[in-house]
Amino acid sequence: MTWLAAELMRRFPRLVARSGNATGSDQAWARGVNSVDPRRLQLVLPVPNYRRTAIDSCNDAIALREVAPDDFAEAGRLSEQNYRSGPDQDPTARYATMPEYKRAYLERDALKVLGYGDYRGRRQKATAALLHLNPKKANGGGTGHTLRLCTALKVPVFLSDDWLTWLRNEPPAPPTSIGG
Repeated sequence: MTWLAAELMRRFPRLVARSGNATGSDQAWARGVNSVDPRRLQLVLPVPNYRRTAIDSCNDAIALREVAPDDFAEAGRLSEQNYRSGPDQDPTARYATMPEYKRAYLERDALKVLGYGDYRGRRQKATAALLHLNPKKANGGGTGHTLRLCTALKVPVFLSDDWLTWLRNEPPAPPTSIGG
């Protein structure tokens, strides 16, 4: 994931990457982006200073509650509509009663896909997502939630089966519009 992020950042100098700063693949992705240009990494955090030691001072980091109220509300609405937990397939069944700190992680994932308003008030939705699903988590955990959000918003998704093939072979270049 680190190599892939760095390679994409080198190949596409206008690419802006987005992550949630979670341990594992999020931080591996961030290390790759930061090795090329940390100013091109947007971090959407569930709370201010989330995993602060992994944030480069040049990263564009924003906490969930720091985004515009309309963006925050849209992230909540989208998360509630696409939430799944275990065998329960009713999107709102457990979401409404979930502790706020857990909803923050899901809403953070929604903002990674939706984007959030910049200083001009424009929101830049992700144009593609590279994801690694943990097969040990029912419905894919937070990454599974992100996958469902991408599907709902018609954002192309490349799962690890796709991008690991890129690493094993010299593939054609990935799409030129990956990122947020």
